Amino acid sequence: MAANDQTRTLIPLGTYQWPVRPTEDTVRRIAGGLWQKLRRTKSAEPFISDDAFQDENRKSPDQRVASPATGDLLREIDTTLSQWISNQEPASWLRLIVLPPCDQNNLVRSWAVNNNYFIAEPPPRDSLTQGNSIQAISGKANGRLIVVPQLECWFLRHRNGLKQVRCLLSELAAVQQHCVVSCNSWAWTLLKKAANAEAVLPTGLTFESFQATRLRDWLFEQTLKTDNAGCKFRLAKSGEDLFERTKDRQTTHPFFKKLAAQSLGIPWVAWHLWRQSIRLESLQHDKAEPGIPAEKTVWLTSLDDFPLPTSNIDSVHLILHALLIHGCLTTNQLASVLPNDNDIEALPALVKNGCVIHEEANYRCSPAAYPTIRSALNDAGYPTDQL
Repeated sequence: MAANDQTRTLIPLGTYQWPVRPTEDTVRRIAGGLWQKLRRTKSAEPFISDDAFQDENRKSPDQRVASPATGDLLREIDTTLSQWISNQEPASWLRLIVLPPCDQNNLVRSWAVNNNYFIAEPPPRDSLTQGNSIQAISGKANGRLIVVPQLECWFLRHRNGLKQVRCLLSELAAVQQHCVVSCNSWAWTLLKKAANAEAVLPTGLTFESFQATRLRDWLFEQTLKTDNAGCKFRLAKSGEDLFERTKDRQTTHPFFKKLAAQSLGIPWVAWHLWRQSIRLESLQHDKAEPGIPAEKTVWLTSLDDFPLPTSNIDSVHLILHALLIHGCLTTNQLASVLPNDNDIEALPALVKNGCVIHEEANYRCSPAAYPTIRSALNDAGYPTDQL
């Protein structure tokens, strides 16, 4: 881990720096097919054509697998909150951490478990519309720091689905012991208006975006922990070694700048996009180029945007918006938060094209598809999250 990673802390909401796409890639996205017509020279032939890979190599890795644990983010939470936790008379007993969606590792819960803090579990989701009162959580903590890992699990976007979260917020407003609340960024946007949550909880904190160099270092660290340790990771288009650096270690391959921008600086989204571009089986290429000896190689294809279904688009947007807010939902729960009964009919198409993952009884947005989903909802006029 780089030295500056050791001193990073969480940052206030509103100060997140969204990574910027490389200029050439931005023009290509805007111009579409016109880009190739405007270029004076033909594109170079790829170093390894896609036809060189076997059919099974083209399949994306299993998107249900959670991303690697982001230990540096756990350290950032510790560093940020340690002084506040040790203060027996803090100015505020509450801290709020807001994270982007698709966090399959449940980062704040992991932090709470690692530190043996008390975790306030939400009521069963199917009971959220029944109007049952919740039991007070502060009396159960036995003096330990209280952690509410996923505030989005305490409500449903339903006319009867906000009572539990309002009861929780009312208790938190009067709590007299340290309490950390975590919420996904889309749910927080809703709860600020629907439950006046901003009046109870302080200004939220989030992590710094993973820009190109930090993302490169983090992904390289992950490769050392897998069966691909010692492999060369090369672009199929050019044969370039992605992790190769100059002697001064200041140059990061442009691939990582594009990956940082496409993933919005979110490490777990970047990891799934990275896995999606990998051809899992190594391929012994037959191009005897100087500097590229026979070696065990993992090839990466281009980072293409994730397509959304083109039919029934209004229902598609409604489903995706609901899943981003709630994290994951069963079919019945999803149907209960959609405005029309027939909106649920768009769900199979979203699962088929990989935008939505069906895991046991639950549905959730694919991390790899999240950047495309966020952009589509923004273009359609939906209120998006803020970091």
